[in-house]
Amino acid sequence: MLGPLLPRDVKKAVDLLQSNLRYAWKIAELARLSGLPRRTLEKHFRRFLGCSPLEYLQGARLDQARRKLARAAPSVNVTEIAGECGFNHLGRFAIAYRDRYAESPSDTLRRSRIPASAPSSAFERQASASVRPSR
Repeated sequence: MLGPLLPRDVKKAVDLLQSNLRYAWKIAELARLSGLPRRTLEKHFRRFLGCSPLEYLQGARLDQARRKLARAAPSVNVTEIAGECGFNHLGRFAIAYRDRYAESPSDTLRRSRIPASAPSSAFERQASASVRPSR
């Protein structure tokens, strides 16, 4: 995923974030566990990853949520998955998800539940309904 070119301190912070995406991380705590001053950690994240530590965390949570939505059991809903991934506010989760993936979390979940043999678009459904066997 991330290249080996990350400095050790940034790699350690990324590993900490990835190890517990659901945890409510604070920058000061992450910096202390990484062995860096807060501003240095933030500067290194911006320089090497192009985002702040909390922006990285949100992106990792969104990626995890998308994977879970794509493989969700029929009994699981968006709210459960959002909570499992560390999102406490469903509205903010839905907005961030739509901004990142250009679809709502419920659309991803709904699409994951469509059987592979089912037509995927309205056009394909209409075309398959109009095809009649010849006699």
